[in-house]
Amino acid sequence: MISPMRKHGLCVLGNGSMSGSDMQTDSSIVSDDIRRAIQVVSGRLAHDLNNLLTPLLAYPEMIASDLPPGSRGHALLRSLETAAESAVRLTRRLTDLSGVMRTARRKFDLAAAVDAVLASLKGSPMAAGVQIEKALESGLEVYMSQDALSLAVEEICQNALQAMQGKGTLTVRLQRQEYQKTFDTAGGTAPAGTYTVVEIEDDGSGMASDILKTALEPFCSGFGGGKRCGGGLGLSIAHCALRENGAYLALESEEGRGTMAAVLIPDRLSVGTSASSAADAVNDALRIQTGGTPRILVVDDEPSIVNLFKLILENYIHGVPVDKASNGAEALEMFTAQRYDVIVMDLHMPIMDGQTAFLEIETICAKQGWRMPSVVFCTGYAPRDAVKKAVSEGVRHTLLNKPVRSEVLVKAVQTRLEPKS
Repeated sequence: MISPMRKHGLCVLGNGSMSGSDMQTDSSIVSDDIRRAIQVVSGRLAHDLNNLLTPLLAYPEMIASDLPPGSRGHALLRSLETAAESAVRLTRRLTDLSGVMRTARRKFDLAAAVDAVLASLKGSPMAAGVQIEKALESGLEVYMSQDALSLAVEEICQNALQAMQGKGTLTVRLQRQEYQKTFDTAGGTAPAGTYTVVEIEDDGSGMASDILKTALEPFCSGFGGGKRCGGGLGLSIAHCALRENGAYLALESEEGRGTMAAVLIPDRLSVGTSASSAADAVNDALRIQTGGTPRILVVDDEPSIVNLFKLILENYIHGVPVDKASNGAEALEMFTAQRYDVIVMDLHMPIMDGQTAFLEIETICAKQGWRMPSVVFCTGYAPRDAVKKAVSEGVRHTLLNKPVRSEVLVKAVQTRLEPKS
């Protein structure tokens, strides 16, 4: 087993202390222009595929509820669901590449987030035969995108499990670490300071020094003394997700003795609750009770999605009218004529996108003294700044990544229809 990366308060990388010239740098991973091009193309593909997959995930469940118990149709529908879920996992590889996991930054409990990732990994076929041990120090809060952190930890763990090939121990530790001077990481030099560290250590095959230098190259990963090309996106995705949030990835490995990966999250100014509470108070002051039955508006330019969401909500939330619009401009016109309690809205639409419509609705509500509706954003793309800010400022608005399962959509809408106590 290799030693932890804490030699004299510095991060040790590679087999022993590695100089900056030996480190894997951004320029040797992939150029920024190429990376942006890949993100754009993969993002568009993921968006279209997610729209196609949403009905495939939702309709089998609804059809099954109409079938008699024990019917052969249940098994057939489950086969369809399984195939759709496999397609979703493939699509998420595209969304990972496009950077859609760069959701709004917020303060969250690191141990809880990491524990959730480890719990999901235990059911993975690659985890069979592997002992997963954890030492998750409680009370460690970080300020970044929780989706990005979870994605990075999951990809690193998946990479480790692949190298372990069904045997050995995977150990995950959380701790605070202070570095007295600058140190090298996979993405360049990190400044001195205090970091919250997620250490992920395996006793798998490890990597030779030449493979370690290229460990972050897309589509190439090394284990078992060799190189495998075609699927090695894990460490590259983890690195990009962390870099987008100002965090770092460090690697230490020795052939035949395993690998240590460290996610290093620098201290950040925490966001207090005062700003969020003040925003809630202002919005609550603007709210007026319109009386009568609450209403829901679904906004999406894809007819199959808007019709499906309307059907799901009407089926599971009884007695609440659900209207639909095909773009932001139409939604704005409908909201002005008939105010809504909850709006389920796609972000990327023609004529007027979801973010613009959201900002326009905010402006109208502020001027008229109307109640600001809760908005459930649904998208397969990276959210823009105004949406990130809205989602991070409390629980009134939320963001769901397509494809969206029926129960997730219903819960998001239902909880926002319920009056605040």
